[in-house]
Amino acid sequence: MADISYLQNEDLGDTDETVADKDDEEIGSEAEDCSSDEGVGVDGDEGGGADYPSALVKLQLEAASPTIFNRQMVGRVLVDIFRNAVDTGIQLPIEEIMIPIGKIAADPEATVRSELVEQVPHVAMICEEAPNRFRHVLPQHLLGIVIKYLRDDDNQVRKTAQAALLVLMERGLLEKEPIEELICPVVLELSFVNDPSVEIHTGAIALMCKMAPLVGRELTERLFLDRFAKLCSDDIFYVRKVCAANLADFCAAVSKESIETILLPRFIDLCTDDVWGVRKACAEVIMSVSCCVSLHHRQHTLAPVFAALLGDVSKWVRMSAFQTLGPFISTFAQQFTALAYNQYGEVVFTNQQGMELRYNKLSYSNPRTLNFCETSSFGCLSRKYDEYNDKFEVEFSPVSMVGSRNRDKDEDGFKPASESTVTEESGSSDDTDKFNPFLFYYISPDMPLDLDLVEAGRPTNSENGNAKEEAPSLDKKKENQPVSNDSVNNADDDVSGSVSVENSSQLLNDTIDVRDAYDERKNITQNANGNSGNKCNAAGDNYQCVVPQVLIDYFVSMTETTQVVQTDSEILQHCAFSFPAVALTLEKHNWPLLKDAYLSLASALPWKVRLTLASSIHEIALILGEDLAARDLVPIYDGFIKDLDEVRIGALKHLATFLKVLRPSERCQYLPRLNNFLVTDAEWNWRFREELANQLLEAVTLFNPYDVSKYIAPLSLHLLVDKIAAVRTVALALVTQIISHLSVDEALVTALVQELGHMLPRSVKWTRRQTYGILCSQLITNGAITADRFSKEMLPHLIDLSWDTVPNVRLAVARTLARNVATRGPEWQGGPEQAEAVKTKLKHLRQDVDRDVREHAILIRTQ
Repeated sequence: MADISYLQNEDLGDTDETVADKDDEEIGSEAEDCSSDEGVGVDGDEGGGADYPSALVKLQLEAASPTIFNRQMVGRVLVDIFRNAVDTGIQLPIEEIMIPIGKIAADPEATVRSELVEQVPHVAMICEEAPNRFRHVLPQHLLGIVIKYLRDDDNQVRKTAQAALLVLMERGLLEKEPIEELICPVVLELSFVNDPSVEIHTGAIALMCKMAPLVGRELTERLFLDRFAKLCSDDIFYVRKVCAANLADFCAAVSKESIETILLPRFIDLCTDDVWGVRKACAEVIMSVSCCVSLHHRQHTLAPVFAALLGDVSKWVRMSAFQTLGPFISTFAQQFTALAYNQYGEVVFTNQQGMELRYNKLSYSNPRTLNFCETSSFGCLSRKYDEYNDKFEVEFSPVSMVGSRNRDKDEDGFKPASESTVTEESGSSDDTDKFNPFLFYYISPDMPLDLDLVEAGRPTNSENGNAKEEAPSLDKKKENQPVSNDSVNNADDDVSGSVSVENSSQLLNDTIDVRDAYDERKNITQNANGNSGNKCNAAGDNYQCVVPQVLIDYFVSMTETTQVVQTDSEILQHCAFSFPAVALTLEKHNWPLLKDAYLSLASALPWKVRLTLASSIHEIALILGEDLAARDLVPIYDGFIKDLDEVRIGALKHLATFLKVLRPSERCQYLPRLNNFLVTDAEWNWRFREELANQLLEAVTLFNPYDVSKYIAPLSLHLLVDKIAAVRTVALALVTQIISHLSVDEALVTALVQELGHMLPRSVKWTRRQTYGILCSQLITNGAITADRFSKEMLPHLIDLSWDTVPNVRLAVARTLARNVATRGPEWQGGPEQAEAVKTKLKHLRQDVDRDVREHAILIRTQ
């Protein structure tokens, strides 16, 4: 301790006389103040622990300080100590260092404890860099603090400890043994609800779900699965709400069998919970749950429940359900072959062509960087949908059979569709006793009907009456649907509006097998016309066989004024955002089901909705193909390019992709209108012009040389003299591409090169003269111009610019002559007289008054 006293006096910087005049208490107070003024440098700056003894003294002083702020610095000082030890390779007396840490761990101030546990992951990651010396620090000294704080009385301390624990697990800093023996038992213990007023239990439940993907399938199913399943049926509503909100995380960690046999029935119960907050949480995660179950359960179990949530009595439940509707529909897409979670917590769908569709999981409220592929014991959470590769039975519900979704107060549970339809599925669709009138209704009128079959399937008068009562239209149902006056801040709403899905479940199950229906339609067509059958959604039909029709009806209704008023104006934005995924799921032969909704969104009043649509119209075009894109999308795209700049930029960013889909005839119609993109609401919006140059660069090869020379070349010249250097840079590449594309026509390329020679090197603006020097370099480098044309039409202008008064112009000329002209063959320099001129100019430029010009005039051979 003598050394410590000496260091204290040294840190104070006082003279011996000053120290003698102060009592011990004043010395201690002065030392604390000075240590606080020194600050803490994380990277080893002043006071950052460059000297271990000084840093240890600082740690001891901060831990003993009566000032809360000083004690909060203990964790950061600890980070500095270990950072310095790892960088310098010195040993540390760990036991001595942990004495003040233990004192701070028991500090009565919550902010001090929170700051300490927040630094634990940083210390642990530093220690991992020197495992031979410091690997024991985390399990023996720091992990106990984290586990202790999981039980802390302060909510903020608990949340910080939970976050720290998850970081330690995600980084792989904890072994399986301490996780199983120390952490999991504590989490399980805290999950038992003893006092409804304490938030510690719900935090533990959420932590259990977040831990599940990190600890692996075997440990999750052995320790957590039964407990979590019981919590989903807990009597306390906020426990059920937490379970519902985090169910998707838990599903990602267990087998599909466990999900479908244990978790899925609980989830269905939660979807029909009496409390609207629980149902709202279910609506937010149902898409992620859908990704983890088979197509059969997605079709027969989740779809009816989700349809009920879309028609829920609570406005907040409906809002969440409509926000998730598009992503949920996308899980039915047959094109998706794989599913995985990336490092950002997004669900990534991959199709057979390798294209990806990303969806941000709603269950992750904190966008931390996650990498399940590295931390999960069973590898990347990827599942291939084998059922998509097999022939599967899909059931559908027509528009006229949606039915009402009135809440049944006596309903005590939800019966999965797989149980209620066993008898129906076992029968044959040819059984006339079970003939579905829906099949008769949707046969195209121009097809000859089997009159015997129609007569046998015609219902009696009483049956007709019942059918009319039980199958109101969707529009009528919306008009009669009560609008909930729920309030987010009204706690009484948590116990209102119990959900029953009996009617919607029955309606979804009262269907026919699509394969049988399609085969019958094909047979009828073949008998009548001798032609093969059409797609499921033939002309004039109003159904499809990919997604339950009731979901499509609800998706389309998102664009209707009534639905927007009753639910939320933001559903237009959600509908527009997920439209490409829904269109991809239904495929182009079902486009008539979505066309009107798309037109409605394209004319929506909020410009953000139109921007979203404009930014993705190229994706819709790729899905529909050239015929439908030319007929239905070109008029919409024409409207977007006349819209506000905020909308136009969305359409412009994918102009080339959109043009690639169109036929050459429709494509050429846009050439005269390309000039309109140069007109913007504000001239300073230079990124608009930069994006135009980028798109033209990609679209040049889509047109013949004549059209490029007539329409695109003048635009490129305009962009080449733009005030903004970034625009000119892209325009240089564009002009280079155009000259290369026009090289097949001697007259066109000659005219353009001569125009450049007249416009740039003779301009009074030095930026244009400089641009000419750079353009010459790019043309040679990219092989866009022949040696003969360059030496005759461009090199004389370049030599003249070597005398320019502006150093930047001479620099561009010197660089081009030295790197691109002089280092190539004599054909690039023309005749002997011009070659000698090039040599003379370079010699002169090497003696230029400007140092940069002299350096760039040195011969450097480039490829």
